[in-house]
Amino acid sequence: MPTGSLVTPKTQDAGMEVVPLELAIARHRAAVDMQNKLDPDFVVMAQYYARDAANGGLQECLLCGTSCRTCTPVV
Repeated sequence: MPTGSLVTPKTQDAGMEVVPLELAIARHRAAVDMQNKLDPDFVVMAQYYARDAANGGLQECLLCGTSCRTCTPVV
């Protein structure tokens, strides 16, 4: 790998783990709060890759998505 190159890890890579649910919700809420402060017309989207992570699965993915909906108005 060249020095200084940006490499984005993939969820299928060994060692990729799901962050704790509380941290994921806090990050999403921070994005929504900033959206409300700066531009209410800006759309905040979330993607969940927990299904493919080492400590994840479909249930973790669904739980995170459902939990983040509580702090985001659905349009």
